Amino acid sequence: MGTLHRLMATINPNMEEVRSGSIVVALGAAHSCCVDEVAADHVTADCVIHFGHACLSATSRLPVYYVFVDLPIDVSSAADALCPALPADGTVVVFVDVRYQHALAALCRELSLRLGLPVVAAEPPPSDPASAPDLTGGGEGATETVLLNRRVALSEPALQAATVVYVGGEGRLLTCLAMALGDTPLLVWEPSGGRPPAPPGPEASRAVRRRYYMVERTKDAARVGVLVGTLAVHRYREAIERLKQLLRAAGKRCYTLLCGKLNVAKLANFPELDVLVLVSCPESALLDSKEFLQPVVTPYEAELACNPARQWSGRYVAEFGRLLPGGAAHVPLPEAGDVVTDVSLVTGRLRSCGMEADGTPESGADSSLVARDNLSVAVHGGGAGQALSERSWRGLEQRLGDTPVMAAVQGQRGVAAGYDQEGTAVEDSGSTS
Repeated sequence: MGTLHRLMATINPNMEEVRSGSIVVALGAAHSCCVDEVAADHVTADCVIHFGHACLSATSRLPVYYVFVDLPIDVSSAADALCPALPADGTVVVFVDVRYQHALAALCRELSLRLGLPVVAAEPPPSDPASAPDLTGGGEGATETVLLNRRVALSEPALQAATVVYVGGEGRLLTCLAMALGDTPLLVWEPSGGRPPAPPGPEASRAVRRRYYMVERTKDAARVGVLVGTLAVHRYREAIERLKQLLRAAGKRCYTLLCGKLNVAKLANFPELDVLVLVSCPESALLDSKEFLQPVVTPYEAELACNPARQWSGRYVAEFGRLLPGGAAHVPLPEAGDVVTDVSLVTGRLRSCGMEADGTPESGADSSLVARDNLSVAVHGGGAGQALSERSWRGLEQRLGDTPVMAAVQGQRGVAAGYDQEGTAVEDSGSTS
């Protein structure tokens, strides 16, 4: 708590004059790297102080101050290890794990002095969302590029031509960075590893192949669930609406789900859905869904599968904000009636993606009535309602009028290892016999 009080005094030097308080929330958000704005809203907080690892995603409303775990790093030794592996000309861009954020500026200065080259730091966004620039912008004519919620003072073509250095260990951030850079040279150096800088391992290429398989599964899907994985990242509502529009334009049924922290048991309650699209921060969006019943894909993979105007460029887009209108990677949907037909690489069957001019899905499914007991429910063919009606077990039923009314009785008390009445029941049964 001493660190918290010192930080509060830094934010507000007049704490003694202004009555203020603080509330500590442990692992409140669905993902520990995201700022829990929802919990802060419950207590009408004016700002959020986030401790530990962070994805640095821009928040929607409240300013956030980060307190990272600072790992020791010697800037001179780091420059000694990095300089022999860096080119003699060009531009160098330095990304760091947030645990080495405290040494980023000093490391860039040291590398620039030794190499005689421009060294650009990938800076975190401002704390206050009101004063922060649009972190989804970029593209042609822009002098700044935003990559994985970090600002780089280079245009996108200049960043692609630069050499990127990542200081940190293996993790989702490194995987996202390697996928987002594509063929841009990338060197990875772990200060505590004792090894020289080297290109990333095969994990990134395997991840790309796995994600491309997810795109094919999304193209084959008829019913898609939109998983709301964040309630705080900037423009998340727009991302959800964009996905709904995209999926409907591709002739797919879409359903919005809010499940909190994801696990296999939760998502197994929706077996009718073929694919799930997770709207979340970049680091938590690349979810390993091998154990899940359905594939869990990212908004970018849904765009690749359902937007015929978008083509794979070799550079992965992990931030959903860049896919929205105004973003650097936004691609408008084609006009209605443009239908693309191809062969599925998973099933080998023909499939189509698009909408008819009148707005009906390409699947050709029509509305029908499905009888259930004494009720008639109107459902769309191929939708989740039809799949629910075909289930052999639909969950607990109330059976109103069929269950006799009984007085409430006291049940067992205690813990499962031994209820209070278990010993008495055993003695009574022994005396009776």
